Amino acid sequence: MIIIGIDEAGYGPNLGPLVISGSVWSFEPENGMSGDGSTDQFAEQLAERLVRCGVLSPSVREVEAGTAAIAVADSKTLYKSGDSLDRLARSVLTVYGYLRKRGRGNRRLEIFSAEDRDSSTSPPPWDHEFREPFPDPPPEILSRFQTALAASKSDILDLRSRVVYPVVWNRLLERNVSKGTAHLRLVLGQMKELVAELPENEIDVLILCDKLGARNRYLESLREFFDAERFETLAEGAQCSEYRFRFGPRKIGVRFQVRGESFVPVGLASIASKYLRESAMRRFNAYWAERLPGLAPTAGYPVDARRFAEETASLRKELGVEDRFFWRQK
Repeated sequence: MIIIGIDEAGYGPNLGPLVISGSVWSFEPENGMSGDGSTDQFAEQLAERLVRCGVLSPSVREVEAGTAAIAVADSKTLYKSGDSLDRLARSVLTVYGYLRKRGRGNRRLEIFSAEDRDSSTSPPPWDHEFREPFPDPPPEILSRFQTALAASKSDILDLRSRVVYPVVWNRLLERNVSKGTAHLRLVLGQMKELVAELPENEIDVLILCDKLGARNRYLESLREFFDAERFETLAEGAQCSEYRFRFGPRKIGVRFQVRGESFVPVGLASIASKYLRESAMRRFNAYWAERLPGLAPTAGYPVDARRFAEETASLRKELGVEDRFFWRQK
């Protein structure tokens, strides 16, 4: 079966991009389990197998000791503001390197969806590096990851991120949708793209996602995005909202879960989003500090973002940087 995990980084800030990532895993359930098994059974079985074979670990110590190739956990446990990005980079670049080696390199990053591709939404000058290939991981780490993954009888098929720049975000809000609805539409768009590119067969698909704020009901939005049949609501509540439907030949399960990053596929998506968001903010800060010596960096969150905007106002006017490219509304 296929398990997809989706998570984001940068929903709260006014500066820098929102990044939404999805990781796609395949594995053969044990003991003849079918798509009628529980979400927890499948997700825990995949995690147990990957940890047992040394593909990954939630513990950085095990990675440093060489008993696991990469660390996969909630990005907040692997990175604190101002830290080195090395821990995140090891996990993300190893997976990107593996995908490239398997001929899936062109999937390493998607900056725009089709509706965003025009000249007015090209990356801002401080983010042109996103068009460049990611560096390869150290060969010994990639080899360890590949060997362990083969032993686990599992595979990672894709790791894709969408970088939503302020101008794209602002355009969504101009359509008279709320911040929460814009966020939901971007997440569901990522889901649909990943599902649409899977092989056309009867393999069941399970999609795991962190809960989106206080929202408990997702059924109508899922109906809007997926031209599917036989929608079934399995749960809707503060901790979990879960649905099942048929999409072509497949049974699809979608679960929005509090602390969804505890599932490996969501954890990897969390790490990828955080790595790309933090990399973008470092380029953003370097760009403005180079032109305004003494300018303190920002993480982009509301209070400090206003300070940063005020201190760069004159320079932005001089450079012709419009607010819609710089500042995310709401």
